Amino acid sequence: MQKRIVNWLRSNSLLIALAFTIVITILSLVKGEDIPLNTLVKDKIIHFSAYFILMMVWLFANENIKTPFEKWKVFLILVLFGIIIELLQGYLTNYRSMDWKDALANALGLLIGSLLYYVTREKNFKKNNQYLK
Repeated sequence: MQKRIVNWLRSNSLLIALAFTIVITILSLVKGEDIPLNTLVKDKIIHFSAYFILMMVWLFANENIKTPFEKWKVFLILVLFGIIIELLQGYLTNYRSMDWKDALANALGLLIGSLLYYVTREKNFKKNNQYLK
């Protein structure tokens, strides 16, 4: 059962990454009145967490990336995406505001997500290949 779930996730990873990106875009641009956030800290934690997950799903969707440049390209594209969302909030809507602290929380989530992904991936790679020697 677990193997089937993992295979399903692998075969649909790009679709999952795109869907999560669309969800973040929509939630970032709709009125925030219905979202119960009463503290600044909770807002930044939500930004960090959403972009942490976003980084993980995009890296999982692109796990066949080989070169370091391509790996960083995913990170940079998602940082740019977060900045564009913040700009759209400031210029496209009159009910959301642009906040550089949100963009920073987004970027930190992306950075920690990518570091955790690569550290655990390297650890698992070494663990799984120790029997090949």
